[in-house]
Amino acid sequence: MPAHVKLAGAARKALIAAFIADNATHHLRSARRMLKLRDEHGCARLHPALPATGPLGRGPEQFGSDAPVA
Repeated sequence: MPAHVKLAGAARKALIAAFIADNATHHLRSARRMLKLRDEHGCARLHPALPATGPLGRGPEQFGSDAPVA
C-alpha cells in the first residue's frame, strides 16, 4: 500500500481499499480525491464526512449499460 494511503487513518484506508478492490479504474478518482481533501482540510474535518458518503458512493450503474466502465 502506498505511503500516502497509510497516512490516511483506519477509516479512510478501509474506504480506499473498497474503492480500489472492485472496478479499480472507475474508483481511482474517488480515492485520489478523498486523499486530496484530506491534504486540503485535514483528517479532523474529513473523518466526520465519511459516514454520510456511503461505502462507495455511486458506481458505474449511474452511467447506463451503454457506457464503458474501464
